[in-house]
Amino acid sequence: MSIPRVPTAVVVVVLSLVSGCKKTIEPPTISSLTGPDSGFVGEALTFQVTGTDPGGADVSYELQWGDTSSLAWTGNYPSGQQTTVRHTYLDTGAYQIRAKVRNTAGDESDWSSPHSVAISRKLLPMPVVVYTAIPPNGAGVRVTWAAVTGAEYYRIATDDTAINTTATYCDLMTPTQLITVRACDSFSQGEAATIDCSVTETSPLVLYGISDPNVDHPAGLAFTSNGSATALSLSDANKPTIDYVCDDENISPVGLVNAGDYGWSGNTKLNTSMDAGTTDYDALDQAATSGYSTQTTIAYDRVYALWMSNSAYWTVYDHFAKAKIMSIEDVGGVKKVTLRIGYQKIGGLRWLKTQ
Repeated sequence: MSIPRVPTAVVVVVLSLVSGCKKTIEPPTISSLTGPDSGFVGEALTFQVTGTDPGGADVSYELQWGDTSSLAWTGNYPSGQQTTVRHTYLDTGAYQIRAKVRNTAGDESDWSSPHSVAISRKLLPMPVVVYTAIPPNGAGVRVTWAAVTGAEYYRIATDDTAINTTATYCDLMTPTQLITVRACDSFSQGEAATIDCSVTETSPLVLYGISDPNVDHPAGLAFTSNGSATALSLSDANKPTIDYVCDDENISPVGLVNAGDYGWSGNTKLNTSMDAGTTDYDALDQAATSGYSTQTTIAYDRVYALWMSNSAYWTVYDHFAKAKIMSIEDVGGVKKVTLRIGYQKIGGLRWLKTQ
């Protein structure tokens, strides 16, 4: 039995029809990736991503954030619908974000073009601080400040230590030259408010004993409003402002005497001084609370604590200082004393730290 032949033209037509039934599968694509180009450490940033599937299938997204983390595939969203994603960066830097889209059949796009974001630290505002010396007799400082919006805690630092607290005050009882207060959150510290507790130093300062016939030679010690020590003659104009007198007539060989002891008009000061028990100027970092006298004999290389007051008891209006005797010379029978002096500017505070 013979098989009928199919005309060649028919075969060509059939093959052409079969070939025309084949369909090319196109993967989904990222239409857009948008969001902020800057942000802060610890801030939740919001980005928008849109993917489109040619066949209209639902899509999901994967994102690379440019740090050590990534967003695994999200749930499914309608094709072409803008989708919101969020990320929080834990460190500063410039990051490149990329996205990929996948349809429900598992077809994936290439990575999108990167979106850049720069991350910096957000500084909280500087606290507004006030401070005052506190009992006993100015042994420490109480620092208070107004609450800072956004602060989770506050960091108080001294020369040697740091304290974290959620309170809005702190009592510090150890001598320090500098105190700083910062508002902090989990990721950053704000600008520091500073309190300068250092002494104002004057060196050298030269005084002559009151036995000096040269009335222009300075025999009086006083302090300016900024804490600088100054040497004054014993003129009537200066007498009301003098704190101590270099006396080589009533004290042998020479001493520091409260200016108020001389009965000068306008000078009722009750200033005192004492031997601090050391020859090391830096070792005296806090003045004592007792043992003072309005008249103190001084000696070469000794360090003395000075307590300036207008009353017989401690107040925040008092001031403390220290003086080291650098030299005592005999000049024609008159004592010439050279001093190094450090003055605490904060009223009532006994801290005299210089190192």
